[in-house]
Amino acid sequence: MIAMPSLIPTHVWNALSLAIARGATDQVQHLVEENNLDVNACLSDGFWMPVLMEALLASGFSSGQERLELLRYLLKKGANPNTCCSKGYNCLHIAVQQPQYFRALDLFLDFDADVNVTDADGSNVVYWAIQGFLLRKEEAEDRALSLRVLEKILLHGADLDQKNRYGMNARGWLGHAAPEVKALVARWEAGSPAVRPAYTLQPAFPEQMAVVPRKEQLRPGLAQKIWRIFRGSPAAAGG
Repeated sequence: MIAMPSLIPTHVWNALSLAIARGATDQVQHLVEENNLDVNACLSDGFWMPVLMEALLASGFSSGQERLELLRYLLKKGANPNTCCSKGYNCLHIAVQQPQYFRALDLFLDFDADVNVTDADGSNVVYWAIQGFLLRKEEAEDRALSLRVLEKILLHGADLDQKNRYGMNARGWLGHAAPEVKALVARWEAGSPAVRPAYTLQPAFPEQMAVVPRKEQLRPGLAQKIWRIFRGSPAAAGG
């Protein structure tokens, strides 16, 4: 654990929050640069979500490419995609479970992704990646992207045998996977890959979150969307 993460300063948090929600990348960049903001800080002490996670989940972007532009900017500024929020999820955990964020996941994997960090249920990223192939019907182009992303996850030292709190792991799903998924994993394992243990130091959050005026001003639509995602579990998702 590391110290409790910092919050975006009060004088700028509302403007930054609205800019992210609207997908206004130029305005976000201006606010970050003008105020020398820590891109690993959180916007509120409700979910204690890092700015990068706010950008990933924001609904105001007109296209996925615009979202990627802001995410790439934050990552280049030093945003850490491996840092979990207070609900026990990081940007990788969210992106791997949402097909519309797969290009974002592909991007996160280029920035020192720690793929064996577990989520609130003890599942790592490769667990969700392999399970996802069984639950989704994809077009050929999307399938190719999913396979490429899975390969990148594996190359980061993914642990197929890491069990979650339900006693399940990625290898268990692999037994039911499509031939191309099995073939990809077999090629990777033939190279005697080394599993890379999780190394990210996660924030320490207060046990009881204080209710402050700032939190009450969070955008309700986004907060509800985030809660629906964070409330899920492998059991609810079919695994």
